[in-house]
Amino acid sequence: MSKKTILIPIVSLILVTVGSAKAASSSGTATFKMTPGTSAINVGDTVTISGQLNTGNAGISAYQIIAYLSYTTATPPALVNATTVTTSEPALNCLTNAISLDSDAKKYTLVIACGIPFAYPPVPYTTSGSDKTMFTFNIRGDLPGVLTLSFNNSSSLVNSASDASDILAIPNGGIYTVVGNNNNPTPTQTPTPTPTPTPSPTPLG
Repeated sequence: MSKKTILIPIVSLILVTVGSAKAASSSGTATFKMTPGTSAINVGDTVTISGQLNTGNAGISAYQIIAYLSYTTATPPALVNATTVTTSEPALNCLTNAISLDSDAKKYTLVIACGIPFAYPPVPYTTSGSDKTMFTFNIRGDLPGVLTLSFNNSSSLVNSASDASDILAIPNGGIYTVVGNNNNPTPTQTPTPTPTPTPSPTPLG
């Protein structure tokens, strides 16, 4: 009787394990943070936010981050190229990468899920104990107010390559304050000089 070998694509396994692993916890060994963690943004200026992963010395198969950017401004802050984040790690394939706006809740939702490419045997990914940028996005401060970056800790995950367990510690978000006056100054009008009347000549008698 012949023996059949069935190889399940690594990408499919990544999606299964990301969806079924436990949530980020204080005992996790991998860290994720947004940098800068705090920033003052002048009205009209743009700041670049980086999502940085540190796997420690562990190898991972995938990570998933779900984050929220809430705002107190009257209108949403401008996210430059606001449909996706800009990925920065070519060693990983990002199957999910999206930004959506809920204007009623006054927040953006960022979802990104990336994993190791298909290979047999799989090659784990590691940052070797250093903080490494996974993605970036830009915020432009259009109106004064406070922008807060937070995470969905129950759905943000980093899967160990050895047993698919989640090793993510609770991620660190950020607070960004947009400062300044967005009103254009009213131009000062230069008064128009009043013309001096020219006296009429006195007629000769």
